[in-house]
Amino acid sequence: MQDSTSRSLLRLFIVSALAYLIALPWIQFPVTTLLKPIPILLLIILTFTKLAGNRNHQLLLAALIFSILGDIVLTLATKNMLEIGIGSFMLAHLCYIGVFWRNCHYNRTGILFFIPILLFVGASLYYLWPYLALMQIPVTIYIAILSLMVFYALQMRQNRRYIQVGALLFLASDFTLALALFVPGVARVGVEMLVIATYYMAQLLLTLGILTLNKASK
Repeated sequence: MQDSTSRSLLRLFIVSALAYLIALPWIQFPVTTLLKPIPILLLIILTFTKLAGNRNHQLLLAALIFSILGDIVLTLATKNMLEIGIGSFMLAHLCYIGVFWRNCHYNRTGILFFIPILLFVGASLYYLWPYLALMQIPVTIYIAILSLMVFYALQMRQNRRYIQVGALLFLASDFTLALALFVPGVARVGVEMLVIATYYMAQLLLTLGILTLNKASK
């Protein structure tokens, strides 16, 4: 991860992510569709340069590709964009689960730490439920898969901090997004900036954590 290509891609990731966040209050479709995916595209390129037959990296690449598809779809004003976006990110989380399951070591601390997270997830879903309408079942399934991703992240043997913080930021980002999407009266612009900032950071930490897993776990 210390080669010049990796460093350049990470710098470009930071610059493009900050540029999008700064521009966000003043841009709209189709500019958002062009700019929002750029940081994730850079992570895809970074991961592609590290594949070399490593199964963890292949699953990471798939997760990032599904994520960028979700990013693009959610910026479009199409009829079923929310359902397609949720489906894309659901597949991304399943890929992350595949990586974490291959490298996990069930431990009491991780399981105990997951209990308050599970309570938070349950309470948040209970609060959102009246606002979800026809999206109740898709959102519930998505939250279940997202929670499972967080659970396995908490059981990781290596790179715990990057991966666990990344998974928790993903959880925070998605629940903040749910508030903005479904609950009336939530200020969209400020919340959207928080959603994007935590999302980009989550993807960066997950990518760095997975790319630096020991080769023995590939």
